[in-house]
Amino acid sequence: MKKLMAVALSLLLVTALAVSAEAYRGGGRGYGNGPCYGGELGYVPGMNLTAEQKAKIADMRVVHQKEMKPLQDQMFSKKGDLRLLWQEKNPDQAVLNNIGGTMVMTELALKYGVECFVNVSTDKAVNPTSVMGASKRVAEMIVRSAAEKALPGRAFVSVRFGNVLGSRGSVIPTFKEQIRRGGPVTVTHPEMTRYFMTIPEAAQLVLQAGGMKRNGSVFVLDMGQPVKIMDLARRMVELSGLTVKDEQNPEGDIEIAVTGLRPGEKLYEELLIGTDPKPTSHPRIMKAHEAFIPWVELEAKLNALEMAVNVNDVGVIRLMMQQLVAGYIPSDDIVDWVYLEKEAEAQALGVAG
Repeated sequence: MKKLMAVALSLLLVTALAVSAEAYRGGGRGYGNGPCYGGELGYVPGMNLTAEQKAKIADMRVVHQKEMKPLQDQMFSKKGDLRLLWQEKNPDQAVLNNIGGTMVMTELALKYGVECFVNVSTDKAVNPTSVMGASKRVAEMIVRSAAEKALPGRAFVSVRFGNVLGSRGSVIPTFKEQIRRGGPVTVTHPEMTRYFMTIPEAAQLVLQAGGMKRNGSVFVLDMGQPVKIMDLARRMVELSGLTVKDEQNPEGDIEIAVTGLRPGEKLYEELLIGTDPKPTSHPRIMKAHEAFIPWVELEAKLNALEMAVNVNDVGVIRLMMQQLVAGYIPSDDIVDWVYLEKEAEAQALGVAG
């Protein structure tokens, strides 16, 4: 177990995998945009988790099974945004999963002397507008703090990148299915752009970044130029042998519908906080140079955040996340399901009174 390289995949359900050929063969357990819907929770082989640790990680699975089943029909056409949107509507669970789960996995990695721990992060962590992005940035901070406690020769790193083509949550499968059904193809904003990378590229670069073993580093992958989602939708329609139905071509086959930005969604993503990345030995892997909160201060804030999560005080959760993450500016009003339900009940009682 001393030689084990743990990969913390916490894009929706936190899990840890032993890095091997099996882990990445044929899209192994949820790699890509993370084990979103139907993904299973896993633990590092040989690590004995306490009941409390298992509960912290499995907590998301309970909510996932209870809340996602009624949304199966929507998942098929919206899962690219449902993951982010679902976390925006359940900020307490996003914090438990992305932050609490990362805490558990780093604690276990430290306890068992894992040689290299790689936290797979996201470009949404940079100047976030969503709970998902902000909580992923805090996860990066936790991994950095774990690096300070690690034994010599051990490495705790994060790897930050954008969307993975063809993976769970990618727009490509969504667009393909929408085209197959005759449209419309849905785009949330005509100017939206995203970074993209293939599954083999992402898997290989994550492994190579981890193999550098630069303890405490945040690595950023070279994603190339951002792609305009509207252009991508048009290209996919045309590559299917069809034409886009619009004002210029009212007799076209497939309409592209603009649905509007969803809560927490950004027009464009960024990969760097600041403008001073450092090169590495790999031309497509950069090392970010970013400020972090000292562990003593971070731990105190995380303890306070946990108290807010325990009582599901969404307003306080959001405020504390803003204090933790520089640049976190929520894009919308609170959309937490429970919060809105209680607010509606309060208003109804006020009217009735």
